[in-house]
Amino acid sequence: MQPAHALKRYLETLRTIQEKAQATEELSYHHALLQLLRDLDPTAEFIHEPKRTVAGRPDFILLKNGAPVGYIEAEAFGTDLDRLTGHAKAQVDAFKQNLDNFLLTNFLEFRLYRGGECVIEAKLPVASASPPMNVGADPRVCPEKGHAQGRAPTVASASSLQLLTAFLSAQPLPIRTPNELAIHLARRTRQLKRVLLSTLEAQLKQPPDAPLELRNLYRAFQETLLPDLTPAEFADLYAQTIAYGLFAARCSVSVPADEKARSVGVPADEPSARRERYGSLGELATPQPSPEQILAYVYAILHAPAYRTRYAEFLRRDFPRIPLPPNRAVFEQLAALGQSLMALHLLEHPDLQIPLCKFPVAGDNK
Repeated sequence: MQPAHALKRYLETLRTIQEKAQATEELSYHHALLQLLRDLDPTAEFIHEPKRTVAGRPDFILLKNGAPVGYIEAEAFGTDLDRLTGHAKAQVDAFKQNLDNFLLTNFLEFRLYRGGECVIEAKLPVASASPPMNVGADPRVCPEKGHAQGRAPTVASASSLQLLTAFLSAQPLPIRTPNELAIHLARRTRQLKRVLLSTLEAQLKQPPDAPLELRNLYRAFQETLLPDLTPAEFADLYAQTIAYGLFAARCSVSVPADEKARSVGVPADEPSARRERYGSLGELATPQPSPEQILAYVYAILHAPAYRTRYAEFLRRDFPRIPLPPNRAVFEQLAALGQSLMALHLLEHPDLQIPLCKFPVAGDNK
């Protein structure tokens, strides 16, 4: 079906639903929206009313090759998207910050968010029986960017169909650099922290003898390690442990190169030498470093003046976090320095075997 005809049919369907007294303000319109998206991309796969994500439960998830690449939250028909309140506002804010390629709509207005920012919005005309064929209204820079409703756009215009096509054509975000990896892990860590904190706060209100695992773990940390640890600090610590621990475990599992490439968004047909660069820890683990080398590397990091100065405030209240070396050569260099430093601190270094002072006159040790 031609995109313009698909959009015309969508508006006609909206009008039909509006005329039915039994129709609800949101759920009755879901099928019309889903039909529009499938008309625009017959290959698109959607999950309606999916399981809850860490950020919440959107109305639709867009899948590509089984992987989620887009999310849709639909508010009640015609709702002012700038005046959401209560649970709806909190949930949408969480989706904006934590979901890539997020589409917010009230069935007439569409806003596309990427990387936590509203990149473009478009508004359809009010549903009517005979809409014009060029039914896509010009998108405007999102209100969050500082432009009032109805003001002339300051960027090149595009139709509502282009916005929806951009949403539907999204691909899994690749991770090709350490910076991109850090951003993705940090985002997931923040998601986990929010869930852990809300869960812990709820468990702390329960009877003291209730067998609540997260609360018991928090109290064990307080009693054993950090008496002044707050729920927010514990949630942050625990979230980082889970997120980065699972990432390290994933990197240590032996998987086929193509599967490893897909897991970080690298096309499977890329040259194998290029794909291997994204193995992250693969170079460090081949050959596997000895426990003594790892200890020496950690020792060198913890005694580095730059590390101690940069993270001084953090080290006063939490466990140290050891950065991964960028490559095997740096790891081995720091491990060698750490081994020398340990030998010096244990008074076993060869340089310490040279006497600092001599007694040229023989004595009787009395």
